[in-house]
Amino acid sequence: MKKIIFYFFTASFLLLAAAPQLWANEDAKNSKTETAVSEMAEVNEMVNRLNEIKKMDFKEMTSVEKKELRKEVRSIRRDLKTIAKSDSASEAQSAAEAAAAERGGFYISTGAAIIIVLLLILLL
Repeated sequence: MKKIIFYFFTASFLLLAAAPQLWANEDAKNSKTETAVSEMAEVNEMVNRLNEIKKMDFKEMTSVEKKELRKEVRSIRRDLKTIAKSDSASEAQSAAEAAAAERGGFYISTGAAIIIVLLLILLL
């Protein structure tokens, strides 16, 4: 009877420890799609603004206005580069997550392993 109780508590502990990881995976998928949509909208707005600036007639503008437009173009290009870098980083991260999902498995921290071993020694 003692072993049945021990196995029950061990199984319930392992299931409870794995549950948050499963929930986190679902939340990450939902947040990725939301951020991708919002980033695409921002990128489209930035590209449209760049096209508007290119179509402007610079001959009628003062040097101060031209300077402000140059600063705006630089900041937009910098933002587009950072978004492109983050996209490539997120693609690499998603590829790593997909590879880990294919391998499957159960990961346990070192501290949890030590606690489990100590409990096994004490109870057996």
